[in-house]
Amino acid sequence: MASMGVITALLLTATLVCVVLVAGLSRVRVLVWAVLGAVVPLLPMAYLLNRFIRAPFFDYLGTQANLPPFLGADLPWWFLGLWWLFPPLLEEWVKALVLLFPPARQLLQEKRSAFLAGVLAGLAFALGETAYVHWATPDPSVVILAGYAAERVAFTLLHAALTARVAVGLAQGGGQALRVFLGAAGLHALAVLGIVLMQIGWLEPLAALIALWVGALIAAGWSAWLARRLFRETV
Repeated sequence: MASMGVITALLLTATLVCVVLVAGLSRVRVLVWAVLGAVVPLLPMAYLLNRFIRAPFFDYLGTQANLPPFLGADLPWWFLGLWWLFPPLLEEWVKALVLLFPPARQLLQEKRSAFLAGVLAGLAFALGETAYVHWATPDPSVVILAGYAAERVAFTLLHAALTARVAVGLAQGGGQALRVFLGAAGLHALAVLGIVLMQIGWLEPLAALIALWVGALIAAGWSAWLARRLFRETV
């Protein structure tokens, strides 16, 4: 049975998708099939990444290093560092990769359409992640905050904001794309640091949630500043 927190987060994400589509498509000419190319592949992506990449990767490392099968502050620093940094880098890379392939790539030809594509791609990933965390995660302790609307809404905001910024960086190309990607991955890592510290017992859930929201709001501010510049002129 889905909790009200998850239902609320799913409804909010779906509403945001509709709002972005209505507002964005009225200002930027985009092909519907190109938008679908940015959205559809990312809906199951959180599940696929965790099920076939992240979980096997850390299981293998733990087995090779003879580590206990649970998180704790006594684990080696290198393992905890990977546990913290690997998911943000992987998720931001995959979201960017989807945007680089046709048909979504057509949306990167212009910065405003790239921004719209990034927001939609981030929302799609967040929507799939919300469903995955609640229904497909076998161990609820993987994310202690799972099921609470405040945590899921923060992640929705974080993914939408960071992917929008990365998409515009890809539209700009060159070194700017790499710098923006690293900045987005770093901000993503900063936002989830509190959750990692909570998982190893160093931080209370409320403090982890506050830290997550701080990171999400910083990301939103970064993207909002860019959006103001991009959409200042009337199309």
